This record gives sequence, structure tokens and C-alpha cells, in this order.
Amino acid sequence: MSKIEIWNLALGHLRAGSIQSELERSAAREYCELYYPACKSSLLSEGPWGFATTKVALASRSEVPAGWPNAFVLPEGHLRIWSVHPHHGGAFDSDRGNHFELRYNVSEGTTDLVTEIPNPVARITMLVSDEVLPQHIVIALSHLLAANLSVPLAGAAAGTRFQKEQMEWYERALAAAHAIDSTDKRLPQSESRYVLARR
Repeated sequence: MSKIEIWNLALGHLRAGSIQSELERSAAREYCELYYPACKSSLLSEGPWGFATTKVALASRSEVPAGWPNAFVLPEGHLRIWSVHPHHGGAFDSDRGNHFELRYNVSEGTTDLVTEIPNPVARITMLVSDEVLPQHIVIALSHLLAANLSVPLAGAAAGTRFQKEQMEWYERALAAAHAIDSTDKRLPQSESRYVLARR
């Protein structure tokens, strides 16, 4: 489903019309453009969704923060790191993994992962394109977006009521999405082919 179709689902929840093009000049389009990226990232960060979560072999940093033996580059588009494991080529021993922390790298202007593991593989949820979002995720996302659009489009009084209603719908849709994702039968995910240059 396209971005505009998801926007229009959200606007439909609010009975706020529809958008025909990303180029049209309207308050609805401007607010959708403003809130959509944050809503999408927030929803994708809610869980290790099967369609957006993969294993990534991390590339090392030459500069390492004090107190840690290793620092690693996170892939572009990462949203949330769920666990870190030794790179032994097999299945993860458990979802818990090994200890790690995220540290801001001032010189690079990025967030790095630090851990005691020398060659880690991380289980990461990535930002994915709108076209690959499953229907149950689209429904949840449309309600979350509608909740954020409520006050800007309807004003404080009516918007607050719409926002509460849409957040309730979002929580239901999110729970349903987790249930569907947990029962989906998928083949074991292979390691990502994401290639990072060592620094």
C-alpha cells in the first residue's frame, strides 16, 4: 500500500476528506507529511516484526569508547536493536543475547553499538518501505497517524476526543498485529547481506 493510501485511511478515520497527490496544497497533506515518518518509525519499533527484523553482521569502528573492547557501526535505517550474539554462523542460542550498549559517536555524528563480543551479529528492526507493510500493520499505523492528526485538523476540543478514540483503536490494532506476527510461519531468517566497510 502506498503512503498516500495510508494517509487517506487515517483521514478517513477522522472523516477529514482525502489527499489526491503529495504535491497538493492542503493542511491535511502538510500534517500527514509532518507526522507520518515519526508514526511509522514508532510503530515499527514496537516489536521485532518478522517482515522488518533481520540479523546483521556489524562492521567495527577503529575508535573505541573507554571501558569497552569493541565498537561497531549500525546499519543505515536501523530502528531498534533487540539482541547481540557471537558471529558463529548458526541460529541464535536465545533471544536475550549478550550485553551491549548504544553510545553516541561525537566525531562521526552517529550512534554506535559497544559490546564485549569481537564479531557480533545483531538482531535489528529496520525501516522498511511502505509497500512491504502487511495489512495488519497498515491498519495500526493508520490509527496512530489519525491520533496524531486529530488536534491539528479538528482543533483542541473535538480533536482531543478523536485522539483518545484513535489511540484506543491503535492499541487494539497493535495487539492484533502482534498476535498475527507471532503466529506467522516463516523460514529462519538468514543473515543480512548488508555490507559495511570496516573503518
